[in-house]
Amino acid sequence: MAGVSSRRSGRMFALACLCIAAACGMLQCSLGSISLLAAVKAGEPTAADMQAAYAQAAQIYAYVHQQHKNTIAKVSAILAIKIVLLHLLSARTRVMLGNFKRSTNAAQPWEEDERVPAWFTSVMKVILVCVGPAPSEAFLTRLQGLVANTMETEPWFIGLAVAYGLRGVTSIYAVKYAQKLMWAFLAGRVCHAVAFLMALPQPSRAVAWQVATFSLLGLAVIVLL
Repeated sequence: MAGVSSRRSGRMFALACLCIAAACGMLQCSLGSISLLAAVKAGEPTAADMQAAYAQAAQIYAYVHQQHKNTIAKVSAILAIKIVLLHLLSARTRVMLGNFKRSTNAAQPWEEDERVPAWFTSVMKVILVCVGPAPSEAFLTRLQGLVANTMETEPWFIGLAVAYGLRGVTSIYAVKYAQKLMWAFLAGRVCHAVAFLMALPQPSRAVAWQVATFSLLGLAVIVLL
């Protein structure tokens, strides 16, 4: 009898364990369903929500990218105006001095420059506002040096800026620093031109050169990121 009772007790214990396990499983499923329902009620993002979020992010990116492209266009346009003004100032200085010598022609004027009609020279003097005292030869030399320096640096910036605009804003560093670097480059180049033409004491021109150079370098690094 003792053996039969022991076997019955073992069976009852095993059945109780199975019931407890089943109850735990049902409870876990219930809790999972409740948490899922609560998440849905609490506003867990759906596919439509995710699509709307992506659309909003795309709009923000497009806005930021457009702002950067606007900055590229403005800075490039101002640099273009700057070099045009330098060319006009160089032409004015040459006409007022009567100096058409070219360094690329062994410091001699081109043959056709010596046969310019007098009426055309008069028209050029009106267009270029050739009034007042004539500039010095030293000023013409400075203008030539500044134009050469401009052509060595600023086309590289414009090319790099266009490449950046085509590539797009691809990093947080671009968002934070790209536009600032473009404006810093422009400010450095304008200050460099003023310091060069007015023969301001150093290190004014050197500081302006450094600002523009390191701004160009920084923008190049951002493009590579």
